[in-house]
Amino acid sequence: MRKSNYINKAILFEGMDNKRIKNFSKTKYSIDNPVMWHAEEQKRAKSEVYFLERLFKKYGSGKSVLDVGCGTGSHVNAFLKKNYAAFGVDINPEMIAFAKKKFGNQHFAVGDMKQIQLKNRFDAIICFRSVFVNNITHQEIMQTLNCFFQSLNKKGLVIIELFNPIVLIQKKKFNAKDVEVANGIKEIREEAVDERNQLLIGRRSYYKNNKLLEKWTITSRMFFPQELKFYLESAGFVFLGFYGGSWEGFSMKHTQLDDFRMLVVARKP
Repeated sequence: MRKSNYINKAILFEGMDNKRIKNFSKTKYSIDNPVMWHAEEQKRAKSEVYFLERLFKKYGSGKSVLDVGCGTGSHVNAFLKKNYAAFGVDINPEMIAFAKKKFGNQHFAVGDMKQIQLKNRFDAIICFRSVFVNNITHQEIMQTLNCFFQSLNKKGLVIIELFNPIVLIQKKKFNAKDVEVANGIKEIREEAVDERNQLLIGRRSYYKNNKLLEKWTITSRMFFPQELKFYLESAGFVFLGFYGGSWEGFSMKHTQLDDFRMLVVARKP
């Protein structure tokens, strides 16, 4: 396993969204809970890293990877096992504490994607699980992409995976309300769209024996394909391609954006 030394040379992040950080510990059932995130992340990490390696081979990339929004570190760990120099950052300190305990202190740091300042540069940056949709405003989007650009080596790749809102129009697959029951816990999922601001608003409520356990709301930006391409090119990247994906994963042959997941690849000149 190749060790990562990026933590020793990192300028750690300042001015993060402290209000959001304080809210992390309040959610037991959301994906901000490391235990819940890790269960999902582990299912996908192996196949997604395999797909990412195929993209590296097609578009050209070296052996160092920065995972932005790394969660509990499953993708970083999968890259380390393949002898990459891999490093992960996440704004949620509970995620990073979980990752450090499970995979090692030297591979992770708490950080905001809008304020990445690492002395080292990487051959590839990945940003998965729709982490990028937490950039709500134009300023936040450009801050993040500029940080990605500065954190890459020349010819380095940026690969962003996020929810594809086209599917809501194309297939009319929008459930305003959905209910799921697992392990005696009833989860009520409600979705709404703020059309003026291009936001998706998700509300979640959790019940057991008709007693409310927890409820929370998350707001995220909806990015349409050509809009995302425009932002990347405005930040100085060369657009390389789109890939579509289902909840089950991605395929090199799946270039139609006809399902819930969308992946974009771009290169720093």
